[in-house]
Amino acid sequence: MTRHPSEVPQTEVPRGGTAFGVMLRSLRRTARLTLEDLAGASGVSVRALGDLERGRSRGPQRRTVDALAAALRLDAEQRERLQRLADAGRERGGPPSPPYLLRTVPDFTGREHELAELQALATGTRTRAAVLFGPGGQGKTTLAAEAVRRLSGSFPDGSVCVQLHGMSDSPLPAAEALVLLLTALGHPPDRIPVDPVAREAVYRATLATRRTLVVLDDAADEIHTRPLLPDAEGSFVLVTSRRPLAGLEGVRRIRLGGLSGGESATLLKRILGAPRTDGQSEAITRLTELCGHLPLALRIVGNRLSSRPSWTPARLVSQLADEESRLSGLIAGDLAVRGALALSYDQLTPPHRLLLRRLALLPGHDTGPDLAAVLTGEDPLTTGDFLDLLVDRGLLEETAPGRYALHDLVRLFARERLDGEEPESVAREVRLRMADWLLRSASAAGRMFEAPGAPEPWAGAIAAFAPRSAAEAEEWLTAERSNWAGALPLMHAAGRHSQILHTSRTLYWFSDRWSQWPEWRALFSYGARSAADVGDRAA
Repeated sequence: MTRHPSEVPQTEVPRGGTAFGVMLRSLRRTARLTLEDLAGASGVSVRALGDLERGRSRGPQRRTVDALAAALRLDAEQRERLQRLADAGRERGGPPSPPYLLRTVPDFTGREHELAELQALATGTRTRAAVLFGPGGQGKTTLAAEAVRRLSGSFPDGSVCVQLHGMSDSPLPAAEALVLLLTALGHPPDRIPVDPVAREAVYRATLATRRTLVVLDDAADEIHTRPLLPDAEGSFVLVTSRRPLAGLEGVRRIRLGGLSGGESATLLKRILGAPRTDGQSEAITRLTELCGHLPLALRIVGNRLSSRPSWTPARLVSQLADEESRLSGLIAGDLAVRGALALSYDQLTPPHRLLLRRLALLPGHDTGPDLAAVLTGEDPLTTGDFLDLLVDRGLLEETAPGRYALHDLVRLFARERLDGEEPESVAREVRLRMADWLLRSASAAGRMFEAPGAPEPWAGAIAAFAPRSAAEAEEWLTAERSNWAGALPLMHAAGRHSQILHTSRTLYWFSDRWSQWPEWRALFSYGARSAADVGDRAA
């Protein structure tokens, strides 16, 4: 038997109420308004407000909701939620049906390892919740929907879902989410406590005596999520979020990355069907690469081709090959990679946005905190914290301990924002400052393999990397080699020939240790060109 809400201490339970009434009272109290205050601000009488909160009036008209929303200073999303509850009460004369249903897709592909892990967790006895986290566009909600479908037999009391709008400007508060969840779990609105603590107790007591699968889609953070987790075995909560929610206790975290190459190709083939993909293996493979194996981008590509029967995959490859316009090509209806990335970007603080934008200036594949700090002028310790936050927000990948890389599509997005938000003169100065630091640091590392007395690197505004041993120097030169090699054309174009010559000389002896590196060809080629430019025959 489900524990009755009245068994949990609560305050001011409205009799005969509705979900609209419960939420209206909650919003009024959050705003610290009495009924008289709200009546004066909205033009709705005290008696009418009392009837709404007690459920005697079940579905107010839109103009009434608009007046209340204005008086309560609700934002657009809060206003819309209140209006939906009003519409539900007016149309059905009773509590609303579950507010959010996850939609499965018939062409679901991949994620078998993650689904197997969720199956083991959900049917076990220890873990009560799991967090699916990862960058926008990785298909977290789609995977959650597939998990609900496959796990339905393990939860005889059904499943309930709520959209928390964590990436919006106005996430659904946990107290409001509890109203929707309790309503979906079958509690009459007149028995849902107004007090948030009592409401949470009723929710947990309900889950403790059932086998229910709860999905919390798009959670913002730990504070947003913690009141909605169970505290006893029986039910299972699946959370999706762009963040790992590291502060939550007793949950399993499952990170979603891109699909494999084979899974990406299979997804496109399932969306398009055999006639469109027969004999197109090479073009399909190239499309998956241009999409960075991102499920959202793959679905956009599939939908675009599906809506244009005369197009071939090869034609779309030619459109997306241009990096300058690729993000503009990854749009289909209301699906857009740029929009998904913008949601995460807009929630960053200005210093974090600055770092993300300038990471697009890196010539190499990845970076450490020291190099990233040169881009913004922050100290390396602070920059390391910033990089970790970008990883948590799904905008950066940690490819190895202390090494960070942008996904290809995030790099294009960051470059767009850099071009749109910072003058070209600033970007040019930062790029040259970075290149100078890289060659000075490479020269300092190279000195560790030369005879004593080798010349010091030239002076610069930012202290160069200073290795304390040959092993540390070799580690840095190896990790940053795509970056210091990528700095060579930048320095050559700026006429910094003496710095290139200095670098090529100090790395000469080290090059014997790793003679197979392709970067040596670039280094000594630019060294020869710089020597010719300055007339240095000895070089």
